[in-house]
Amino acid sequence: MEKQLVLLTIGPVGELIQSSRKMKDLAAGSFLLSHLTRCAIERIDSSDAGAKTQIIFPKMELPSLPNRLLFTIRDSSENTKKYCESIESDLKRTWLEIVEKTFEKEKIELTDEAKAQLSHFLSIHWTFVPYGGDYGKSYNEVVQAMHDVKNTRMFEQLPLGEGRRCSLFPAYRALYGRKRNDRFPPFASDLKEVNQPLLKEGECLSGIAMFKRLFDPSLLKLKDKGNQKSFRSVAMMLLKHANRHIGDWKRYEELEDEGSEVLHDWMNGHPIEDIYPQGVLEEFRELKNTHAGPLKKPSPYYALIKLDGDGVGSEYQKSGRFDVHERLSESIATFANEADKMVTEDGGICIFAGGEDVLAFAPIDQTMPLLKKLRALFQEKIKDEAGNPFTLSAGIVFAHLMSPLAPLLERVEELEGYAKDMPGKDAYAIEVQHRGGKQVIYRDKFEKLDTFEQLLEQLGREPFSRSYIANLLETLNPLDDSYDSAIIHALIRRVGHRSLEGHASDEQQEMTELILDLFNDSSSNEGKVVHLVDQLNVIAFMQKIGAVNNDETANV
Repeated sequence: MEKQLVLLTIGPVGELIQSSRKMKDLAAGSFLLSHLTRCAIERIDSSDAGAKTQIIFPKMELPSLPNRLLFTIRDSSENTKKYCESIESDLKRTWLEIVEKTFEKEKIELTDEAKAQLSHFLSIHWTFVPYGGDYGKSYNEVVQAMHDVKNTRMFEQLPLGEGRRCSLFPAYRALYGRKRNDRFPPFASDLKEVNQPLLKEGECLSGIAMFKRLFDPSLLKLKDKGNQKSFRSVAMMLLKHANRHIGDWKRYEELEDEGSEVLHDWMNGHPIEDIYPQGVLEEFRELKNTHAGPLKKPSPYYALIKLDGDGVGSEYQKSGRFDVHERLSESIATFANEADKMVTEDGGICIFAGGEDVLAFAPIDQTMPLLKKLRALFQEKIKDEAGNPFTLSAGIVFAHLMSPLAPLLERVEELEGYAKDMPGKDAYAIEVQHRGGKQVIYRDKFEKLDTFEQLLEQLGREPFSRSYIANLLETLNPLDDSYDSAIIHALIRRVGHRSLEGHASDEQQEMTELILDLFNDSSSNEGKVVHLVDQLNVIAFMQKIGAVNNDETANV
């Protein structure tokens, strides 16, 4: 009997994930993509064709499934085409069923135009090639065929319509909105008013953006509760981490989303009365008067982390063996499951761990240890055909809680690419985005992260004054690599001697040697002095927000 190798993709990935204002938007988009892939796998396994199909990638054990599905089917090309068409129809029907249930649950009207937007939004592509036994040849052919399918760009254009564009999806007309000062923004017409805190005042959303904002995984009543994540906010993540001494957080569950953000702002001394809706403020006052006394103040900064394996995709393409793909898929599933748990255990939120890719939020003081653990796990679990461990690269943004999310998602991907530009990869790139607009960026090899982390640990272990790093920066900022290394060494030692005179000589020596190691071990092409200054600026920022010595009252 004939056999086909089938590749199916679900999208659009960028619009579903990156078009996000709130963490809830981001998590909903990621979850929905993963859920649709899961539905496709279940459909293949349970259908009449299940006995003659074999799924190669992904494994169902993944906590977040990627949007690509590769499987074989023993059938004719004509029947395979009909089979793929039926899967596409089923997925689009499932998508609309989730949409309708979501709007119904929230008692918000799903207008005809909103339904039309959502009906045309999902893009499902599939293709297949004959599989005659040469797996490597067939795999490369089906990947190329998918490129050709997507490059064809066949789509049905919706009428643009007049009126205000969606805040998250500008290609679509806004259909839902929340008034500000009893009025919708200019050019907003025929909007359904949504007077709920899940929209900020003046925000106008299309049917697609509204669906993402409303969606809750509990609606699906999944049998596997492990796939039914809570969409808690970044503000709540920071609150929980700063107050990890509190064992029972159930009494604070109402503080999700805007509730946690208003408490966060209040604890940091920011004005709240004219910023948040009255309903949220009333809930906040009630909870504050009852529970907020023992809570510690968290920093308003967090880390957005994106990891990607180096060369894993190439391994799929260059390996011509079916068993290698099977083994690689299994090892990726193992890594993803453990990575998801690892992020959560360190107080973070794992948005996506669907293979060699990870997207997560984390408290800043946990970022360096978490990066090291994830890299070690990746190299332990994922290896090439010869048994050599793969490396990974990472982009990290330290950002303020109130910074717009969509630009940060774009930036963290750029930083991941910046890290991958380093020869041999196995690198990371960090950018600090100060609330006032100042930015600091540096990149380095993962093997150099140990020294950076040791310095952070030493600064946190001993009561070193923040002025030590500030004095180093003041001394080194005007310099560049035109100065002899011996002069730089002497200046670093002099600053250490003067700034650390209250410490024991062995403590002074240890701290100075760590700074010298950062300078001497630089793998940067931008200049060793500049590279050291950039690293010290990151450390100074971490000191300022209390991410070095766990000072919860640090001011920013």
